[in-house]
Amino acid sequence: MEKLKLEHLAPYLPYGLKAKGFWGVRTINSLCKEKENYYWVEFDEKEKRKEQVWTIQPILRPLSDLTKEIPMKDGLGEWKPKEVLRDIIMKKGKYSSYDISWIDTITPSKLELLSFWLNNQLIEWHFDVFGLLDKGLAVNYNDVK
Repeated sequence: MEKLKLEHLAPYLPYGLKAKGFWGVRTINSLCKEKENYYWVEFDEKEKRKEQVWTIQPILRPLSDLTKEIPMKDGLGEWKPKEVLRDIIMKKGKYSSYDISWIDTITPSKLELLSFWLNNQLIEWHFDVFGLLDKGLAVNYNDVK
């Protein structure tokens, strides 16, 4: 059985990744290395709760959410990630020819072909770019109350 690894979590950390573990759902504060290949995730600065990386599940959005209307954090409306990405691509001119064609047909296998900045945008929005949901290594954002 595959385990969650440091390389699955690290890209999401600057963007306030939440994870489910023994202590419930919390925001990951930092990663700590104790021994070779033995890492801890540290939650919340105040409580300093720790769990081993492979014992937690990050909370991520499935790629299918790219087409859904997602409520804004302030509760004042909704947004569609694919439409926002399409606007960014067209306005900034930051795209490869593949970035334009992927918008309506995104799948995990195609993510490797996207430009760095576009992949990074999906990570910032907590989309599952590593296929962790399908492997049972992450929790679907839509299933968390």
